[in-house]
Order: sequence, then structure tokens, then C-alpha cells
Amino acid sequence: MKKLFLLLSLILASIYGFGQATPAMVVRVAGVNTAFGINIAVGTTVIDASNGKQYVCTIATAAACSLSYMSYANFVSDAGGSVTAVTGTGPIVSSGGSTPAISINAATTGSAGSMSAADKTKLDGISGTNTGDQTITLTGPVTGSGTGSFATTITDKAITLAKQADMATGSFVYRKTAGSGAPEIQTLATVKTDLGLTGTNSGDQTITLTGGVTGSGTGSFAATVVTNANLTGPITSVGNATTITAKAVTLGMQADIATASIMGRTTAGTGAQEVLSVAAVKTMLGQTTSAVYNAEASADALISPWTIITLAGTPVTISVLLNGMTLKLTNQYTIATTTLTIIIPVYKYDQIQVIYSY
Repeated sequence: MKKLFLLLSLILASIYGFGQATPAMVVRVAGVNTAFGINIAVGTTVIDASNGKQYVCTIATAAACSLSYMSYANFVSDAGGSVTAVTGTGPIVSSGGSTPAISINAATTGSAGSMSAADKTKLDGISGTNTGDQTITLTGPVTGSGTGSFATTITDKAITLAKQADMATGSFVYRKTAGSGAPEIQTLATVKTDLGLTGTNSGDQTITLTGGVTGSGTGSFAATVVTNANLTGPITSVGNATTITAKAVTLGMQADIATASIMGRTTAGTGAQEVLSVAAVKTMLGQTTSAVYNAEASADALISPWTIITLAGTPVTISVLLNGMTLKLTNQYTIATTTLTIIIPVYKYDQIQVIYSY
């Protein structure tokens, strides 16, 4: 019976000790240093009336203690507490307090931030794929190619006057400083000094010409060429008109000609002299070359055919006589270039005469 009673007691204690939920206690204190006044059990919620924060007891604490006992070692902050202050980390900005205004700064070239609508439009308008450093190739007045930073070259003759730096009215560009270097802009006074000019020149000046050309005026004006003194000798003149004196041009004054050349004219019509070759002159003169050949043989032996070789030139006209009798071409002799062949009987002491022009 004793064992049965003891078993029933344990069952009842379990039911009442562990089977029912115990309501959590809530204690309110004036501040973190205010004593509780009652023992605080584990699970008890303690509210700090000064700021509304809530703490839950994790280690049973005596009535004489406060929230700050052992630096809040016996309590943890209750997540159900109210927000008292909110801060932001750039580019996020908070106005602070329990109901802050949260905003984000605009992005700059030096710091992150929000993107404007205009920037978004520009970004959307970029076409193609750009990943990492892209190779850029410049054309036109400035050329070059590379990624990131790269060397460029200005094309020769590409810098027009309009592209150069402005300069003051009445200025010149040249270098006065000793040694090679950049061109410099100089004033009119400096230019006059450097050129050794004196006096004052403002506006149109009256200019008077003397000597071979005379005239006077400002800006543009008429000038007169003074008549030259008359020339004498091979060339004479009256005023500015010149004349070559008759028979004054010597052979030495004429242009050089080649050896064995003759001055004349073969071109039809009247005109300038021409340098002619000997052959051209012979043709013009219808030159006739005569040659006499004697047959040679022993006794009265027949020596035909008798061949005459190498005339002075290819005949233009030719006449062949045998003992004064004119021979007929083809029937009695033949001619091939400069070779003449007699094709009729020829005897000792016969005389052959060839008259030809070439």
C-alpha cells in the first residue's frame, strides 16, 4: 500500500508541476537602477518605464537587485521592444529617432549612391558588350589605338588655323627666344625691331618708285617701265625693241651639231634650219657614185660570171656598162643589196663601169 500511495503522489505532482503552463510575470520599474522589490523568477518580463525597453530574466534575481545588476548579465533584451533610434550607413541616410526619414544620396564620381533617371537613360542607350578594358582605335586628325591610356599622334597637316589658339590682332607667330622651341606670338613693335624697321607706318603710305620702274601712290597704283638705253653690237635696240644685226651671228654662237652633220632643211615648206646627216644630204642632191672595174684573167680565158662585191651602199639608181655597152638588169646582171653579179661572158681586159647612187 505504501508503494502504491507513493506512486500516485508522484503522478499527481507531475500533473500539477509540469502539465500546466505558468503565466509569465511582468514587472515595471522606474529605471535601470531601480530595485525590483520582489524576487524575479526566470522568464519574468521587466519593463524600463524611462524608455519603454523590455527585458526577460534568464537567471533568477533577488528583490534588492536592479536591471543594471552585473551589467544586465541576468537579462536579455526583449525583441518585442519599441524602436528608439535608427541610423544609416552611406549612401543610406537616416534622420534619427524612433520614426526616422530614410533616404539615399545621389551617386557621384567619387562615391556610391542612387542613379538618376537621366543616367539610367544613358546606361540603357549603350549598345554592344563592354567587359573590362576595350581596345579603342582613333581615326581622323588624331590617331592611336589601345586600352586604358595609350599614345596618340596628330596627323600631318591636320591642324588648321581655326584649330590653333587665338591670337591678338596685329600679331605675328615666330620664335624670338634663342634655341629651338615652341613658336611665340610677337607684336608689331617686336617685328619692326627684329627687321630693323624705323618710323611710323599707319594706314596706307604713299610709295614712290624710281629707277627702272617709276610711279607713286597708295595701295595699288600705276607704274611705268623706264625705256632702256639703246643696245649696240650683234644685238641692237631702239627703246625696248631689239634686233639681231645682219651677219652678226657667228658659227660659235649657233647651237652645237654632231660630227659629219650639215645644216639644211628636208621638211617641206619654209622653216627653221635642220641638222642633216650625210645620207640625207646625198638623197637631197641625188648623188651619183661611179666606179670602174677591170676584168682580170690570164690570156683570153673566160672569167664569167664576174662578181662585184660590196658596193658603197645599196643602190637607189644603178647603170652597169660592159666595154661601153649598157647591160640589162636581170638578163645580164643582178643586184642584191650591195652585191652586183654579171651573168654574161666577161674576158680579160674587158672593162666594167658601174654608175650608181645610194
